[in-house]
Amino acid sequence: MTLNHKRILYVIEDTEQNRRLRRHRVSVHEHEDGTITIHHAGRVLAHHVHPNDEARITHGGIVGNKHLADTLEWIAEQQRQRERLANPKTSLRHKKRIRMAADLPA
Repeated sequence: MTLNHKRILYVIEDTEQNRRLRRHRVSVHEHEDGTITIHHAGRVLAHHVHPNDEARITHGGIVGNKHLADTLEWIAEQQRQRERLANPKTSLRHKKRIRMAADLPA
């Protein structure tokens, strides 16, 4: 079970007693030293903070391979050309030029 509090995800320990509390209200107490305790019916629930740093993916983390980076750039260029062709304000003459420059079928 999880709980969001101040944009931090807390994971409540998976126990038989805690499973019964699904969709119940709990109280979150924030102490002066910054620690958090989660309570339900006078009982403190064991929990830990989910590490959200692992969820962040950077472009450099994805593109570790030089060939993959080239392929992704080619795909991005194809998408940009497709968007230009889909624009209703682009004239037929300009669309034809785009297709010829990209070796796309007319």
